[in-house]
Amino acid sequence: MYFSVRKLFQNAAYLITANIGQAVLAFVQGVIVTRTLGPSEYGVWGVILAFSGMTQAFLSFRTTEPLTRYLVEYKQRKDNSSLQLLLTTALLTDLATRVLAYGVILALSPGVAQSIAGGVNAIPIFGIYGATVLFGFADALWYCVARDQKKFQLLAVIPLILASVQLAGVFILWKLERLDLTGLAMLFLGISMLRFFINIVYLKTTIYRCYGIRLWGLNWREWYGRQKELYGFWYFMKITYLSSMVSTLVKNGDVLILGYYRSDAEVGWYRLAKNLVAMIQQVGGALASVLYQDLNELIVAKKMGDAKRGIIRFSKVWVPTVLVGVAFAIIVAEPVIGLVYDVAFLPAAMLFKILIIGAFASLGVFWAQPIVLALGKINCNLISIVVSSIISISGMIYLGYYYGAVGVAWGYVSMWVTVNMMLVYCFRTN
Repeated sequence: MYFSVRKLFQNAAYLITANIGQAVLAFVQGVIVTRTLGPSEYGVWGVILAFSGMTQAFLSFRTTEPLTRYLVEYKQRKDNSSLQLLLTTALLTDLATRVLAYGVILALSPGVAQSIAGGVNAIPIFGIYGATVLFGFADALWYCVARDQKKFQLLAVIPLILASVQLAGVFILWKLERLDLTGLAMLFLGISMLRFFINIVYLKTTIYRCYGIRLWGLNWREWYGRQKELYGFWYFMKITYLSSMVSTLVKNGDVLILGYYRSDAEVGWYRLAKNLVAMIQQVGGALASVLYQDLNELIVAKKMGDAKRGIIRFSKVWVPTVLVGVAFAIIVAEPVIGLVYDVAFLPAAMLFKILIIGAFASLGVFWAQPIVLALGKINCNLISIVVSSIISISGMIYLGYYYGAVGVAWGYVSMWVTVNMMLVYCFRTN
């Protein structure tokens, strides 16, 4: 077992290709949705997504990173009993916290709709879209198991198929002249239910075949009595939960802050710019996901030093390449947005140029967080996120009050720049 940049890109190639495909589909879908809804209704849709996402992140434990860490360890030790306990615990934890999250969405959505965006008529839409939270409890386990089994084709194809179905649904609603906020919420709920069915079928057939265990093979008393065996998993998850909870204030709170200060139309411009930047960041997300799995396997094989040297050499070529791509995106942003999305969304071009600075920071050093977590420096990761989030939220509240979407955008960028600088420092000082 050794670290190879070529192997990293080979394993991530399926995910990157699929992410590009999803970005194209999301781009087409975005054009249809934004042109149909207009800036104001698109801004309300952005608030609905941001509120549901933030509530879910606040109340749901982030199981992916600790699950990956201990899945690799228990599999290497051939400890099927602990592996069964781990997988069952992760699934039940996600289920319980997502049920709680949906309850909070239902309870708070009337206040959010009336004070931030949408008004009374948007309250049912919050409830419909919020139900998507319930059907995502198997996502983390499905992703970790498929990645552990090196099923990168599956990880790439399933989301791409679902994105295609979603685009087809948007097109049908548009042709039937039913493409409104209610129609969109119901469509997204249907897609989440389909994804849930696929996840459960895969887990039911794969876990027993590959690991020789059954998820529901533990009785409740045995499951509860053995939780002390998972101390490392629970501690890791507690730290990642805290970091995720804090960073969520920035990743979703920006839209809510802007919606409180400014019009729904301005929120719509900001949401469009943020979506376009997110498409670019998907490349870094795919690479980071594969790298984290590889790093955990290298730690078990005691080959971490080789990986660190390889990452440093790779960055000397990768960072300039990303910089050129970002510069090109800035140049073409205004004409593309004006031509494709309509002149009503032209203010989003300036916001895109600001937000893409944050994309450069995260994409240029996409390896920073995976390697810090793989090294077990979870407290360093937490401190980095907390400090950068405090700076960012303070900036968004202050600058957003005076400068609206432009101020919120600069506050958002400050989080990505600060957190990645601190993570790189953690890596260099290990």
